Amino acid sequence: MADIPNQIVENIFPEERNRLVTFLKRQKRNLRAWLIALILVALLPILYNFLDVLRVVLFNFQTVFDSVLLVWIVTLVVLPFIWPQKPGDTFSENFRAGVNPRIWEYEGSWHTELDENGKPVLNVTNSELGGLAIPCLSWTDFELQFETRIMKACTAWMVRASSLNDCFMVQLTTDLIRPHIRASGLWEVISSEPHGLPIKVSEWFSVRTLVRGAWITVYIFINGKEHLTLQQRLLGARPAVPVEIHVGDQGSGKTFLHFLAISTRIGSFGFRLFGEETAQFRNIKAYRLR
Repeated sequence: MADIPNQIVENIFPEERNRLVTFLKRQKRNLRAWLIALILVALLPILYNFLDVLRVVLFNFQTVFDSVLLVWIVTLVVLPFIWPQKPGDTFSENFRAGVNPRIWEYEGSWHTELDENGKPVLNVTNSELGGLAIPCLSWTDFELQFETRIMKACTAWMVRASSLNDCFMVQLTTDLIRPHIRASGLWEVISSEPHGLPIKVSEWFSVRTLVRGAWITVYIFINGKEHLTLQQRLLGARPAVPVEIHVGDQGSGKTFLHFLAISTRIGSFGFRLFGEETAQFRNIKAYRLR
């Protein structure tokens, strides 16, 4: 499943998707069974001729050690392709088919266009609620990778988004990194700190975000070097926050005190640019952590 783009799996009928998943899992099980059988067959002569094998090992220890090490390395490389992987553990998107509403729930201006190399990219602007990847709504811990560039004002991405009104968001300008939390549609800006990176408008850079437990870690890869830009315990449940809500016209009406419960324990990822803020995204990949 890891080699099949997410959009291909999601664009076919559910019964065909189930058939495809079953077929791939059966293939990997068969390959694993053949691998185990070959190992057992290889071990049988060794068990029958244990003393002879032991003498060969003792007199040719370095050669045997090198051979075992090589087999171990090859096994580590091959095993992930043989061992069955649960569907839904990976996500990838290249927007060759545009913005698929079966994959992305979004609001505002989300459209694809071609970059300077003729490859499709996602352009997001005037998206107050943002958008999220629907197949990953049940995820908790994951790694998100993508490339982005600021076209105007900033770029921003969401994690642990249980809905468009409940999420954690990282906003990045050319100067600042600003983590936010949104609960029931209301925003709380956690901090606003200079990142000190040479980020420029209209220039691509890579982002790697790790979400595990209460921790969020953000790496920015730019000019051939990866920089740790954010690492804090900002996720999970937080104490309720008092919020004043005014109902009625300015100067009249009533003001209510509402206690807002904030929790970012589970959810997907996505992007959000408000008003004239504009950014582009490409080569989106995500991996579920276990």
